[in-house]
Amino acid sequence: MTLKDSISLRATSKGIRSFFSIIFPKFKSRIPSYATINRWIKRVGLYNLRKPLEQATDWIAIADTSISIGTQKVIMILGIQLSLFKELIAKNQPLRLQDVESLHMKIVETCNGSVICHAFQEAETRVGKFCQICIDGGPDMQAGARSFVEEILKNEGRKIRITYDTPHKVACFFKARLEDDPKFLKMT
Repeated sequence: MTLKDSISLRATSKGIRSFFSIIFPKFKSRIPSYATINRWIKRVGLYNLRKPLEQATDWIAIADTSISIGTQKVIMILGIQLSLFKELIAKNQPLRLQDVESLHMKIVETCNGSVICHAFQEAETRVGKFCQICIDGGPDMQAGARSFVEEILKNEGRKIRITYDTPHKVACFFKARLEDDPKFLKMT
């Protein structure tokens, strides 16, 4: 299902009611309200953030922060095991949301390198060991990832590769090349 295929929670409730009234005309049970559906979606989300994950040594962490929501930001770390990622590559399949696991999510008031480093530590404690970290070019994310990787190298002698995600890298490239272009400035 894509975003364009999704419907609101209120419409979901009405859709369930319509479906059951057509299939089972004498169906008289109560249909869940949008609030009930919302609570269940949140419970499923919370379960996904807390469920036990396989302890492995080949996790790739994909991390980013949200834009500020008032004074807060959300740090989100998703992950995929390298072995599964290699299978996707061998099949020439793109990485999809259902291929990754939620490793860590935290709402923070202050977001700096130290906070990001701590988030990586908490995520790795949950799943085993990272072999790679994929981040954008943001200074807080870079500082946190570098600090985490240096600490692991110093304490364990284990090397973790840091890579920058392609969309951010391409966007930064175009921004640098086109920042003085009047047509580009008109679009932004």
